[in-house]
Amino acid sequence: MARGRAAVADRFKSLFADKRGLTLAVTPTAVKVLGPSVALVEGTAKVTDPKAGADESPFESVWVKGADGQWRLGRLRDLSAQSDRETNLGAVTDCGGQAMLPQ
Repeated sequence: MARGRAAVADRFKSLFADKRGLTLAVTPTAVKVLGPSVALVEGTAKVTDPKAGADESPFESVWVKGADGQWRLGRLRDLSAQSDRETNLGAVTDCGGQAMLPQ
């Protein structure tokens, strides 16, 4: 589990450094506003390796609006089957951090 912005960034940096050409596309499919400062986002994350092809995984994330008005990632869960997680970003299945929600 990676906690904090730096830890999450390091985890992804090493993942992408080991596999040149790897790309990540995140597609939200549903946004549920749970309150004025909390939202639940569901979607798919697609990792494409030019040599091995694409792998798509469902995810669920919780976003929290800070006092500064910025939305930050509070929690991220990989919802793929447990046996399939090795091909779905490995150990990055549950993290808290300071990733910014695109505006």
